[in-house]
Amino acid sequence: MCPHWTPDNYADSLQGRLIYKDECCKCFGTPKDESGLDVCLRCLIGSCSDPNEIDERNHSRIHFKNNQHPLVLRIRKVPKAQDGGPVKVTKLAIGKPGGIDPEVDKYETHVQVFCFACNAYLDHTKPAI
Repeated sequence: MCPHWTPDNYADSLQGRLIYKDECCKCFGTPKDESGLDVCLRCLIGSCSDPNEIDERNHSRIHFKNNQHPLVLRIRKVPKAQDGGPVKVTKLAIGKPGGIDPEVDKYETHVQVFCFACNAYLDHTKPAI
């Protein structure tokens, strides 16, 4: 168990708080990128985490060094396998039969909790201390 998995390192209430989970706050990276998007569990700011870069493009690691917030939720969206060819649009509608399907149906979402202090993924299925 990670010693940083404590109530001091994550937000206990999301009531009235904004969660920035769509883009990196520095470079506009998204969960659809190869490395995904990290959301700080303390301040709920989204930032990218490029595993090939040490510090220049690793905005999550920079956020950890500057603010000492070790826990992040790593979100990755992976395209689903297509079941055939493109769907023919016959109606001017979103999310209806014959219309355009929303993007939600085209991606699978994978989430993992990562600790920068321990440099390890954590089991988020177990409750914290």
